[in-house]
Amino acid sequence: MKTRAFLGLAGVALLIAGSPAQGQEKPEDRLQSGRYAEEVEGNLRAAVGIFQSIIADFPSHRTVVAEALVRLGRAFETLGEQGAQQAYRRVLSDYPDQAEAAAEARSRLASFRAGEEVDRRLGLVERQVWCDAGMWVGAGSISPDGRYVAFVDWTPGFGGELNLLGHADLAVYDTETGRSRLLTHRPPELVSD
Repeated sequence: MKTRAFLGLAGVALLIAGSPAQGQEKPEDRLQSGRYAEEVEGNLRAAVGIFQSIIADFPSHRTVVAEALVRLGRAFETLGEQGAQQAYRRVLSDYPDQAEAAAEARSRLASFRAGEEVDRRLGLVERQVWCDAGMWVGAGSISPDGRYVAFVDWTPGFGGELNLLGHADLAVYDTETGRSRLLTHRPPELVSD
């Protein structure tokens, strides 16, 4: 019995001593805990601390640090604190090879320059994205990402006089480019009164 207990304790000791990851946290694991604090717990202060520790402790893990910087910037924005723009600029200067993080950082910096900073604590924010009432008669449908507005075009050739008989073509307006395009082209003879 004593031999079995000794062998069992010796085996556990070997497992603990032989574990290469013992005491060494992976940067991906810490990033996951930061995401959890941010998204699940809603504890942005804790998330900020975790993201800052990742940036300080794992500078050679470029993908993880770039994502931590973007998440740090978003947390600062949500908290209404300074530091968001600095985090985004650091992604672009130090981690431009991380395409996804760099694209998001570039986009967030552009919104600061355009004066579109949104205090996320306010909730729903209204802004005008289109004002050409001649092309949009009635309600349109906005895409889930807010980029496109589907509408019925009642004007001949986009921009002509309002045609009350109209062609009733389905069109889409791109809020980023400010351009509209037809999805259908119904000849006038097919439109019933």
